[in-house]
Amino acid sequence: MKMIKTIMITVVLVLSVIQSTCVAQQQQQASERNLEFKLSSIPMSEKQYGQVFALDEPEVPKPGKYVAEVIIPQYPNKELERKDWVRLVSESDIFKNKLMTKENQALIEELLEYAQTYRAYWAKSQPHFHSGEELGKNYYYFPGQTEEDAQNMALAFLEGLDKENAEGLANLKRDLKQRYEKSAQLEKDAAELQVKKRPIDEQLETYRNTIYYQTIEDARKSIFEWSNLINMIDVDIVGIQAKLETVGRQREENRKRKNPMESITNALFQIEMANKIELAGALARKKAAQESLEKAIAFVGLSEETARLAASLKRAKQSLAEVQFAIEWGEDMLADLPVYLKPIEVLDNTVTIYPLK
Repeated sequence: MKMIKTIMITVVLVLSVIQSTCVAQQQQQASERNLEFKLSSIPMSEKQYGQVFALDEPEVPKPGKYVAEVIIPQYPNKELERKDWVRLVSESDIFKNKLMTKENQALIEELLEYAQTYRAYWAKSQPHFHSGEELGKNYYYFPGQTEEDAQNMALAFLEGLDKENAEGLANLKRDLKQRYEKSAQLEKDAAELQVKKRPIDEQLETYRNTIYYQTIEDARKSIFEWSNLINMIDVDIVGIQAKLETVGRQREENRKRKNPMESITNALFQIEMANKIELAGALARKKAAQESLEKAIAFVGLSEETARLAASLKRAKQSLAEVQFAIEWGEDMLADLPVYLKPIEVLDNTVTIYPLK
């Protein structure tokens, strides 16, 4: 157990160190992608452009004179479709530092006011998936007032995706760190519960060897029976004590006579001795019954306590198993990162800029 805890603490400390540099490292990798921008000699036709940007929608603002085509291979479509490209661009350093023309900056600000459904039309065509063994490709198109604007739009979008992926990786490492800590705590809790439960189980086993009942139901039944018996004995004791009080009064009356009768004295003595003997027996039975009652009550209390501890131990073990499963999942994820936790890969590291015809 001590070795496991040491390993857990060591891993947690390592994760704490590398988590702080995770986002920075990914962003550095992203900034070193050295994208090539290729200006196409073949402009994008109005028909093609309309299919991509839904130019027939009257509410959709019309873009500029250039279009940047970004092709992202091997990217889960369901992940990419959830991205809001306008938000990503507006949160980029390129947009914040006003590296686009005023017209393009104004275009993004205008689009931020539009519903996300319209914005989705603007930037993304339907993903194309090739049959056979070819990789799926996601095609994205970004408008620009100038060729440089179109480039900056594509870069801003990729910057936003890279930041989100880096944050996702940082979150994975953070969650894994928290799970290591939780696993160590659950192991400690389970061990403490077992330590508490062991002597109670041993005491219960001792009771089972010295009393006739073996279950909590038997003990509860015995509590009822012993309580009733004690009540009956108490009634008998009250009766015996009343007899002894009567004997005492009769003896006093006989003593006050001018000539006490010896026969009455002897008879009262016999009655007194018999009742004292009966009282002693009743008190002994009551004491024995009370001891048995206390054992039954203790057995029930110990049974309830061990049941409570067993339930807590079971929950701790179940939680530990779930956390350890999540740890294995996270470790597997770190060992072979999915594409949505890596810097975005652009097909051939090339963005094509199309003039709009």
